[in-house]
Amino acid sequence: MKRTWIPGTLMLLIALVLAGCGGQTAAPATSEPAKPSAAPAATEQMAEPTVKAEPTAEPAPTPAPEPTTAGGDLTLDSRDVGLEKLKSYRVSWKADWETTKDGKTEQAVWDWRQEYTADPVGFRSVWKGADASGMKPGSWEHWKDGSTAGYVSIDPDGKKTCSSLWNTRAFSSTKGRQSTIPGVFFSPSMLGSLSGAKYAGTEEVNGILSNHYKYDEKAAKRTDLGKVAGEIWVAADGGYVVKDTVSWEGGAGPFEGSTAAGESGKGSWTWELTDPNGAVTIPPLVGCDSATNGLPIISGGYQKTVTGDVMVYLAYQGEKVVPFYQKEMVAGGWKQSGEPTSKDGVATVAFTKDGQKASVTVTSKGQISDVMIEVTKEQ
Repeated sequence: MKRTWIPGTLMLLIALVLAGCGGQTAAPATSEPAKPSAAPAATEQMAEPTVKAEPTAEPAPTPAPEPTTAGGDLTLDSRDVGLEKLKSYRVSWKADWETTKDGKTEQAVWDWRQEYTADPVGFRSVWKGADASGMKPGSWEHWKDGSTAGYVSIDPDGKKTCSSLWNTRAFSSTKGRQSTIPGVFFSPSMLGSLSGAKYAGTEEVNGILSNHYKYDEKAAKRTDLGKVAGEIWVAADGGYVVKDTVSWEGGAGPFEGSTAAGESGKGSWTWELTDPNGAVTIPPLVGCDSATNGLPIISGGYQKTVTGDVMVYLAYQGEKVVPFYQKEMVAGGWKQSGEPTSKDGVATVAFTKDGQKASVTVTSKGQISDVMIEVTKEQ
């Protein structure tokens, strides 16, 4: 199967984009005219480095097509339209399906959830699932709060991978509403769009007055799903999707392009949104304990990443990094081990404490230096 996967193999790519992930979801309008009523502490503060070039202003986001109605029908670009208008929410997408090819059937289960709050700005996305019969489920969590981001991944064998990142640039309120990392894992846009879903009345769903629509494979614009029976509820005030239930038979998977030659299948999914503009609190990322926690960062250090017991960050004036650690590590109870070395732009110094060894490596590249600190058990 080529369209379902466990995200453990994607951790390197995820770590590279954690600092910059974000983006704005499509902006909605009201669907059917409603029947109204209803940072980790460091020894030195991580200051924003001074750069020669003036920063380029972030361009204003371009609104995506809004959900519209034509003669009572619903046109919807993506299930996540309208979320950028909410101050907070919880949303989930649960799916299970099976795919048959060459007489062999495989099963998949996905459970994706997201919590978002605009004040303070933060979000948490959690995925759990398995993509083949008998496979132990894996899980993945992506989390961001202000200038702090991180993830925890548990693969089918139970192996945990954890990383966290601190960047001196806090992401703005126009970011952070992205459902997850674009193009790497799950995004609601992968489910396709709707055009011509039929109005079926107005009712309250999840405590939200909503316009109800029904649709088939033609309105879903998803011939790759085979036969489709779907119902969707869109908030009368706000235009965001409150609930979407789909069942299909014929297609191998729920995402656009899921079905390859010689494959068939069936399945269902449910999308639900709760607590719009409600009391949502983003819990702290757990499982990211590291032996590097509490180690100092030189003033001006930025874009710090912690993976396991390795900490990496960028710094200006790299020639000052080794002397900084000689002073601060000793002040923190560490003992310098040997003399510092320097060759071909790479400087190193090591320290020991309580049976542990901390190796500091500084690689200078012009004005910017890569600083890596790895803590291991002392040999």
